[in-house]
Amino acid sequence: MSAVEVRALPGRGRGLVTTRQVEAGEAVLVEEPLLLTVSQEAKDNACAHCLCWLERCTGAVRCQACHQAAFCSPQCQQQAAAKPWVHADATCRAYAQLPLLLPGDAEGQASLRFLIQAAGLKHSSGAANSSSAASSCSVGGHEQLSGYAALMALVGEPSPAVMAQAAVLQPALCQALGDASCSVLSVQEAASLLAKEAANSFGLLAPLGQQGSGDGTAAGGDAGARVLRGGALYPTCALLNHECLPNVARFDALDAAVDGRWPAQWPGQPAAHGSSSSSAGHASSTAVVMRALHALPPGSEVTLSYFPLHWELRERQAQAQQVYGFTCGCPRCQLEASPEWQQQADDDEDDGSGWETDDGGEDSEAAAGDAADAAGSSSDHDMEESEHQQQLQLQQLRAAIRAAAVTAAAAAAAASGTPLQPPEPLDASYLSLFMLKYVCPVQGCFGTMAALRGSNACECSVCGALRSEAEFLAGLEQQG
Repeated sequence: MSAVEVRALPGRGRGLVTTRQVEAGEAVLVEEPLLLTVSQEAKDNACAHCLCWLERCTGAVRCQACHQAAFCSPQCQQQAAAKPWVHADATCRAYAQLPLLLPGDAEGQASLRFLIQAAGLKHSSGAANSSSAASSCSVGGHEQLSGYAALMALVGEPSPAVMAQAAVLQPALCQALGDASCSVLSVQEAASLLAKEAANSFGLLAPLGQQGSGDGTAAGGDAGARVLRGGALYPTCALLNHECLPNVARFDALDAAVDGRWPAQWPGQPAAHGSSSSSAGHASSTAVVMRALHALPPGSEVTLSYFPLHWELRERQAQAQQVYGFTCGCPRCQLEASPEWQQQADDDEDDGSGWETDDGGEDSEAAAGDAADAAGSSSDHDMEESEHQQQLQLQQLRAAIRAAAVTAAAAAAAASGTPLQPPEPLDASYLSLFMLKYVCPVQGCFGTMAALRGSNACECSVCGALRSEAEFLAGLEQQG
C-alpha cells in the first residue's frame, strides 16, 4: 500500500498526504528523475547521465562529437545514447551548437541544454506512447502522468522576463535541432518549460565530504564546498509543499555507485556502477528518497523544507518569494515574526544563548567596553552595572527554563517512543527542540537529521553523520 496519496489542499494546491501510519525513518517516497541535466559549469567533470564525478571513475570517456558531455563509463554513454532526452545522435548534434549559438553565455547555454532535452523527451513520448518515457504510474490510487505529459503538468507560469528569455532561446533551439519550421517547441511552450523547471527542479550536489579534490573548485566554488552538479525533475516529489518545520528530509546518493557510500537503508540493492537505471525496488544513485523525520499518523500532509533549516526568517522569506513566488506563513514564520520572538532573539544575541553555534563573544565584549567608556561618572556606572547584572540574571534564568523545558520534552518523547507534537500555536520551546534535534550537529554542515527506521539513531541527509537518541539527550544536558 502506498504511503501517500495526492490531494487538493485548501490554500495550498495539490499536496501529498499519508494514507496510513508512517514509521519514523520510513522512505515515504522514492523517485527516479524524469529529466536530469548536468550543469554547464560541471559538464566537463560530471557524468551527463548519472552525475558521478569523473575523477572517481577509472573508465570515464568524453563525447568527441559534441565536446559538451562526458560520461563515467562506456556503459553510461551507451545508456545515454539510447535516450533521446539525454544524448542520442540528434541531441548530441544540438549540444555541439551551444557555444556557437550563445558564445560566452553560460546561463543561456544551460537553459538551452534543458530545452534540447525537453524537446527530446517530447519527441520520445509522442513517438512511442507505450514506452517507459510515456507511461503512467499510480500514487495512492491516483494515476500520475509521466514522460512529456508529466513535465507539462508541473506547476509554473512564465513571467514576462521568462517570456523574453524564451523568445531568444526558441529560435536558437530550432537552429540547434535543425528544425527550419520552428515547430518543435513554440515560444509559449518553451517559456512554460523554463518556468516549470525553475519552480520544480531539485539541485543535485555532491554529498559533503564525498567530492573529489577537483569537486570543490571546478565549478567555481571554494575547496570543500558542495558543488551543484546539475538539476533534476521528480514529478511526484514536486508535489511536496514547503514547511519551515518539515516532516521529511531528502536523501540522495551521487557517487555512491562508485564509492559504495550509500545512505543508510537505501531502498533495494544498489545499482551497479555505470547504470543510473533501477529495477523494481532498487533505487539508483540519481533517485531521491524522502525519509520521515519522525512517525506520521494517517492524514498528515507530507512536507519538505525548500531551504536549509538553519536559515533565518528574512532569508527564508526572500527565497520563497524570489524563487518560488509565495510568502510562507507557516507556524514557524509566524512565531519568528512576532515581537516576543524578536525581543527574545535580541536577548539571546546579547547573552550568547540560543541554539546557534556562534557565540558572538567578541561583539559582546566590544559592546560592553563601549558602554563602560561612555559612563559619565562612577555612580552612573555602578547603577548601569547593577541593572546590567539584573538583566543578565533574568536572561540566564530564561535560558535555563527554556533548556529545562526542552530537555524534559525530549526525554519524555524518547521514553514514550513517540514524536513530540507541535503545540497550537507554535511556541519557542518546541522550535528550540526541533532545531536541536533535526539540524545536523556537525560544524558547518547544517543538513537535516532524519530517523533510521527501527532504530533510535538519526542520519544526516548531507554529511551522513549518525547520532543516537542517547547522544542527543546528552548534548542537551551539556547545553543546559
